[in-house]
Parts: sequence; C-alpha cells; structure tokens
Amino acid sequence: MSGQAGVYRAAVTLAAGAVDSLLTLPVRATDTAGNLIGRVSKQISVDLSAPTLSASAISLSGSRTGTGTITQRIGDTITASIPASAVAPDVATGGVLTANFSAFGGPAAVPLTQVGANYSASYTLVEAGLDVASAKVAITLTDNANNTITVTSTAGLSVDAQAPVLSVNRQVILPGQTTASLTGQRSGARSEEHTS
Repeated sequence: MSGQAGVYRAAVTLAAGAVDSLLTLPVRATDTAGNLIGRVSKQISVDLSAPTLSASAISLSGSRTGTGTITQRIGDTITASIPASAVAPDVATGGVLTANFSAFGGPAAVPLTQVGANYSASYTLVEAGLDVASAKVAITLTDNANNTITVTSTAGLSVDAQAPVLSVNRQVILPGQTTASLTGQRSGARSEEHTS
C-alpha cells in the first residue's frame, strides 16, 4: 500500500474464475510499533464468471425453404435466433448479444433484438464472391461485467453469393441460313453452358 497526503491506495489483480458475488474487502491500519489504529471493511461487487451459451440453442434459417439441401442466394435473408431462456439472466441484467455473419459475407457484430420469446438478427445476402456448402453464424454474449463467450452454430446453410458472368459467342447469319445459334458460358463457382 502506498500513498501521500493522507490518502493511501492498494491494488490487486483479479484472476479469472467462477466468482459473481459481493465480496468483503477488509482494511486495517497500524502504526510503526504495530499498534492497531484503525479497521474498516468495504463490500465490492466482483464478476469474474463468463456467461454460458450453448451452440445447440442457435437456430439458423434462410428465405428459401424446402427439403434436401436448399441454397440461399443473393437477395435472400439469413436469420440467426436464440431463445430468450437460453441467455437469461445475463441479457436481462444488461448483457448484449451480437451475431457474426462474416461467413455469409456480412458484418461481424449485428445486435440481436428480442422478438417474442427469441432474440434474433438478420442479414440479406449481397454479391460477395462466396459459394459455401455450410456457412455458419457465431453468437457472442457479453454480460454487464464485460465477460464474453462466443459459440458457433452447429448447423450451417448452403450459400451461393457469387454472381455469374455471362459471355456470348456471336454468330453471323450467312446467306441461305435461316437460323443461327448463340453459345454462352456462365462463369463462376457453379458455371454451365447455355445454347439457344
């Protein structure tokens, strides 16, 4: 403990652990002869406990639905949601939820807002040069003491956010011909040839 002008200070570094409660900090003062000249205690709130969040609680959906593998495309909306019960009481006491849509070409910290019994966040796909078989979202929960936990959804979505590039081979109709064919190539991750 050190100080001057009658004000003394002491510092302690708190190690991470499962502590989330009021702790009592006792302080005692003695003179140079070791005689006790004062004693005081102060209660302080300590939160070293990280919040809890299960990856299985995250639900991920897209605009396109159906059976089998459904590929979400440019213009479709991706929604990540989680039950409010899965993040209580951390959110109820000032915690914050954010979704990381970077695997979909989106922002890394979209706030989740409560809608009914769930918290959710959405992102609309734009051209991002992505063609992913199973894109997932990561959810971060930060409590009111700035302790955090980040988990990634167990399920993913097939995403094709790569716009095609179409090139056409022009053909000239010669005398005596009545038809002509145009052959085009759509380039990209899922390219194919078209003839008409």
